[in-house]
Amino acid sequence: KTIHFNINKTWYFLIAFIRSNLIEDITALFSLSKNFKSDESKLAYGSTAKDSIIFSNFLLKIYNELELEKVITNLYKWTNLESKISLNNDATLRVGSNRAIESQKVKDFFAYLKNEIEKSNNSIDKFNLFSIYTRVALGILLGTRTFNYSCSLDRISFTFHTLVISEKSNTLISGIRLIPICEQAENLIKEYQEKVTSLDIPKDTIYLINNKGEHTLYNNELAINILKNLNTQKYLIEFLDSAPMNIGRHIISKYAVETNLNGFYLEAFLGHYVSGAEHFGTFSNLNFKNYVQTMREFLSQIAEIYGIY
Repeated sequence: KTIHFNINKTWYFLIAFIRSNLIEDITALFSLSKNFKSDESKLAYGSTAKDSIIFSNFLLKIYNELELEKVITNLYKWTNLESKISLNNDATLRVGSNRAIESQKVKDFFAYLKNEIEKSNNSIDKFNLFSIYTRVALGILLGTRTFNYSCSLDRISFTFHTLVISEKSNTLISGIRLIPICEQAENLIKEYQEKVTSLDIPKDTIYLINNKGEHTLYNNELAINILKNLNTQKYLIEFLDSAPMNIGRHIISKYAVETNLNGFYLEAFLGHYVSGAEHFGTFSNLNFKNYVQTMREFLSQIAEIYGIY
């Protein structure tokens, strides 16, 4: 059998080496970001400058072990060349996505919104406020994207504690996100689905309703208008207006990087794929049971930090 090497694809070997030897999945993005297309992993979900030091040390290790200094000097016939490479920065410090919002601001949002829900005497207003709470909370705990059907709830299993969402993709399998759901998210979804069932509204995603009881797919603009019409606290309106629906992806990435969460699990959760290395399917080597258990515990901690209950 003949093995063909494509020089433009050799960076895949680098990913494999980093994963197997350094357990540094995220840092691969720093060297490989130019190869990723719009549907694949983004640096914004990874980590900031401190991780580049880890990767720089990795490159220095390769440079020394391959004795590249001798190779370069011989190649260019340089003589009397003296060089010294040193990296003095602290590579142990980990910093997550700089787009993650401060936890106290999120906790304040949920606390104020809960207060609005409790004091409302109108059933429609109460439902809409709860829908807003649910959508923002699930946006964080499910790591949703910004498009309307990114919070689909129709393929959920409370037995296996998982939710399947189909999103943008280059291939059929890479469009599937299999999301572990923590206890707080499960309780929230169950309560929401009980409410929509009593109102004869589909429970496949998050909806808002008008005074006639007609339901509309949740969107941020409509949610903000509802809050304005109800004369709720200005903070709630400003929060929804400024915090995108994919903020949870940055929050999860921040804590995943800073706590050294398994990089494979983070990529699987966010739906980040390199074609041919999908996390689910016939040839996947992902430990599914450990993935679900680890992510549920991790997401439960996120829920505690951000006041979701």
